[in-house]
Amino acid sequence: MREFLRGRQARILAVLFLLMLGLMLLDASGEGYGSAPSRLLAAVTAPLQKATAALSDRWASFFSRYTDAAAAHEQAAALEAENDELRRQLIELDELRRQNEQYRQELAIADTTEGLTTLPAAVIARDANARFSAFEIDVGKKDGVEVGNLVITPSGVAGVVSAAYDRVARVTTVLSPEISIGVCISATGELGEVQGDPAAAAEGKTLVKLLPGDCAAEAGSLVVTAGVGGNYPRGLLLGTLETGVQAGENGVEGSARLIPAVDVNEIVNVSVVTGFTDSAKGGE
Repeated sequence: MREFLRGRQARILAVLFLLMLGLMLLDASGEGYGSAPSRLLAAVTAPLQKATAALSDRWASFFSRYTDAAAAHEQAAALEAENDELRRQLIELDELRRQNEQYRQELAIADTTEGLTTLPAAVIARDANARFSAFEIDVGKKDGVEVGNLVITPSGVAGVVSAAYDRVARVTTVLSPEISIGVCISATGELGEVQGDPAAAAEGKTLVKLLPGDCAAEAGSLVVTAGVGGNYPRGLLLGTLETGVQAGENGVEGSARLIPAVDVNEIVNVSVVTGFTDSAKGGE
């Protein structure tokens, strides 16, 4: 018996006894016999539950970002399509406005000048290197445009067609020395010629030359086409005199600076005079 108590079996029984005693004491304290294994299981599984919850949250966040990105992409595509439609409508509106301006201009010209046959046109290009503001229009020979046709707006004369192609024409403006237009002082009827001058053109002005040296026209006098020679109709406004007439060195011919009626750098729509009746020639 004494040997048994000293042996290995006795020690195992003693450990089991102490373990049972401890469990009984825990149960007696109100914790319950089964609470200790539960706490042990909870201690073991708690980190796993936390890791699973974190993984679930990350997956939910990723999925949410993906669905949000897809929704944002669809919304962006819808907005882009809407913007494309608005841009198309703006282009159509701009074209309608341009056409309306051309029609309004044609009516204005028809109301103020009888006997003219005109062709509406739009400015499509400006020569950045041109000293005298030459520009191109969207009509040409196939539309009935010829070199020498006068180009006008409701405000007055802009220039002359200097080159004509099938569907495009080049306009040399009243600022250029390359063209000359016979004119008269509206108030006095005295004849002269409008021809550009580099110094005057730099200030957006031109000159009236070949006036009588004793011409009494003052600053502010209106200058219109004379209709002499049959090349241009009579009575189209060129501009107003900026100065009185100054006699030349020979005292026979005079000249004056002219403020053009048309700002050739700002015009968008013009009309080409393709024909005019005898009554528009001043009786010629």
